[in-house]
Amino acid sequence: MHPLDKMDNSSIAYVHIFLLANKIQTTVDAGLGDITAKQWLMLVVLGVFEEPPNLKQLSEACGITHQSARQLLEKLVSKGYISVEKDGVDKRAIRIIPTAKYEAWHEKYETRNRRFIQKLFTPLTEEEIEIFLKVQMTLQENITVIAKEHFDDFIV
Repeated sequence: MHPLDKMDNSSIAYVHIFLLANKIQTTVDAGLGDITAKQWLMLVVLGVFEEPPNLKQLSEACGITHQSARQLLEKLVSKGYISVEKDGVDKRAIRIIPTAKYEAWHEKYETRNRRFIQKLFTPLTEEEIEIFLKVQMTLQENITVIAKEHFDDFIV
């Protein structure tokens, strides 16, 4: 009997969210040179913006705190993947600008990233992927609601 078998299905699913995230992070960390999985996420999300985002926009799009985004940005700036410029309108805000090194990284790893994602989801049908995505989005919306409540009411 596996230790998790003593748990209810919701608890098992909750544990498996972390297990999957850890395995993905470990795999991605091992395959992207000097970029970590969290830095990869920020670079991928940055590439989706049509205009350079400010720190708040990028942190929200990545689903991380302002402080975590700033730490990731500092590492990516020091590695030369992005630059930071003052916003032309709001002098307190900064804009995150991809550099030539980012463009070279993106070109080098884009195909590899797509292949990894496709291979990860190979066992699932298109319908299962759609269901998985809907479930994830529902959980993300719910965690946003929970985060606005007092955590003292929850045992995590």
